[in-house]
Amino acid sequence: MTYFWTLFVCLGFVQYVQCYIDVTDARFRELPPIFHIDDDSVCATYCKASILIQLEDSKSNSHWQVIEQTIKHPRFYNHNELFHAICLEKFCPQREDEKLDLKGQIDKCYSRKYGSLGLNFSVSQLNCSVAQYSATAVDNVALVCSVMYILLIAAATYQHYKKPLQGPGHPVCQSFSLIANWRKLCTPNTRPDFQKLKFIQGIRFYNMLLVIFCHTQCSYIGGYVSNTEYFEQVYRNPIRLFFGTLSVFLVQTFFLLSAFLLSFHVCQSMTVYTQSKWKYVLVTFLNRYLRILPPLLVMIMMASTSWIIANFPGPLRSEFSNKEFERCRKNWWTNLIFINNHYNENEMCYFITWYLAADTQLYLVSLLILLLIWKFPKQRKLFLTAAISIGVLMPAVVCWKYGLDFIYRLTPENSKRNNFRSFQFNAIYTSTYTNTASYMVGLALGCFYYSLEKGGAQHKKYFNRKSTSLLSAISIAMLLVASQDYSRPISVVLAGLVKPCYALGIGIGIISMSQQANCLIRRICEWKPVIFMGNFTYSTYVVQFGLVFYRTTAARKLLHVSDFVLLTSFVQDALLSIFCGFLLHIMVEMPALQLQKMYIPQIRPINYPERCKSANGLNK
Repeated sequence: MTYFWTLFVCLGFVQYVQCYIDVTDARFRELPPIFHIDDDSVCATYCKASILIQLEDSKSNSHWQVIEQTIKHPRFYNHNELFHAICLEKFCPQREDEKLDLKGQIDKCYSRKYGSLGLNFSVSQLNCSVAQYSATAVDNVALVCSVMYILLIAAATYQHYKKPLQGPGHPVCQSFSLIANWRKLCTPNTRPDFQKLKFIQGIRFYNMLLVIFCHTQCSYIGGYVSNTEYFEQVYRNPIRLFFGTLSVFLVQTFFLLSAFLLSFHVCQSMTVYTQSKWKYVLVTFLNRYLRILPPLLVMIMMASTSWIIANFPGPLRSEFSNKEFERCRKNWWTNLIFINNHYNENEMCYFITWYLAADTQLYLVSLLILLLIWKFPKQRKLFLTAAISIGVLMPAVVCWKYGLDFIYRLTPENSKRNNFRSFQFNAIYTSTYTNTASYMVGLALGCFYYSLEKGGAQHKKYFNRKSTSLLSAISIAMLLVASQDYSRPISVVLAGLVKPCYALGIGIGIISMSQQANCLIRRICEWKPVIFMGNFTYSTYVVQFGLVFYRTTAARKLLHVSDFVLLTSFVQDALLSIFCGFLLHIMVEMPALQLQKMYIPQIRPINYPERCKSANGLNK
């Protein structure tokens, strides 16, 4: 219970953030809505327009003074820019004559509609075209391959149900059988090492739920919202502020787990593996690459296929789904070699794959660091300290050089219209260097845990509940620190420290739980349904992005948001994502993993559990 009391006390000390703009002010209510959507079902001319509001003399216009306050306030939408999807026949029934172009006519239309406010309107962007996609040879090949694969799954399942095959082809056929894969999935893993760390499955699953909740929130804050004041007032509530900050730290847990498991297993191998160390590194990396590729390949194929994009309806498809389709048609190959978070990142295909790219790059770097430790074991502390120090220094230097905030804040202006592809977002969230320190902390903790299990009985006495609760509270403390704004020098320091310190607190909690069999949180993480669903956390992560953001791109009317709406939407998103993740796992990930074990060289120097073998923080 100490963890819960620590969380409760820390939440009580979250500072109250006062918003100085009164959203109940009549002048604020009279401002044009930031977002607007007309019905596109019966419309001859339908346009998506970005409208700028400008005024030279702000002293004489009280409404413009309110707009200027929203521009200056970091936690409000900028109310000088409107994003409207309009049916011209309905929105502007009395357009000017043909002397003006379409932009000029819309300018005049807005000036008449909101003339009483004394504001000037001008169209900055206008799109009245409807993209039409026809099937190409690539689309047809993808469709045929998909149908053939489903038929293969059906045939293998039917054959296994009717009479399991015997002979050389039996293992291959069985790997595609849903019945056989279901039985494997339900078979408990009784190996000692897995039992010791199986609570990590639960941590992965619960962290995945938090990621889905974060994306559910982003699907609203990044879309066309009717009551924008909901997000503009989030910072009045300390609990919402806390969890809003938590959302940008969640991925650090996955980086930590990935590095922790990798270093622990490599340290185990160091004592018994006698072949070439370079072979170990290459084979380990090859297996990891092939293990995460199949589910990713399926999602990239779906995002790049016109058969899928044609099923995204709604007037906003040109702003969201069509752009995603075009990005994937152009840059799909960067995802397959995991460089998409640094190559043409503003045009990244299937955005959440940035994590896989960063994790893969850090995985390879970590293997090389562990190889150095393997060759020079006495210099282990030096190598790990240098790696963590470099990981801390890099984001701090970037923050100082470009004048960035130390974390990416999910403010309305930062997030509107799914605007998560800016340089700022890449520099302080999706880049490899800004996540290096957390990964290196996981690497060091994995080595420490191996030493602890091997013979560090003298250290185990320090991992009692009270001491580890205080140390694990580092993570909560970092969230509280990150909820506030600071001067430039302090921000530069925090840019390098907040993420690895957050990861350190999580890592200490993991090691503590491994030493305490009766820990309440450990029992919650080892709940059997959670352990089962933790097996397909990776597939769930890959598939949930498209499912959650479907509401954003397919919206036919403005999205209304509230606490209840967010909660119910999260439950729907979580259930659908877990179900689809299960299907992707049992139909694609498991067959590919079994074929990989048959035909790709494997390294099994010791008998540790297969389900802990993967060093991907998301994968099982």
